[in-house]
Amino acid sequence: MCRLQVLTPVVTAQRSQHIKSCIEAHEKDMELSFAMQGSKDMVCGICMEVVYEKTNPSEHCFGTLSSCNQTWCLKGIRKWRSAKQFKNKIIKSWAECRITSTFVIPSEYWVEDKEKQKLIQKC
Repeated sequence: MCRLQVLTPVVTAQRSQHIKSCIEAHEKDMELSFAMQGSKDMVCGICMEVVYEKTNPSEHCFGTLSSCNQTWCLKGIRKWRSAKQFKNKIIKSWAECRITSTFVIPSEYWVEDKEKQKLIQKC
């Protein structure tokens, strides 16, 4: 797959180990590609902009809430959470669904279901 030319053809253990690690790396790359592709058209529910089309590349980041499956950019969710005109209970519950979420997880791409649970467990 990687066309590495330094493997010795007669050393099968080396070859097997390399094939295994090469396939694992390829699978990780594919998962990331699918995640990025699935995130490219996601619109933030606060600023109403496509997250990956924001003018500042440093803002191409999602804010994932532990209890909510709606789409938010990290900057938007932080802006909502820093609002002073609401009670703390309102800020901790989301503007649309009103489900309370105690923390925000930054993510390069939008995650749902199993991937979201993996992301939460990493934190």
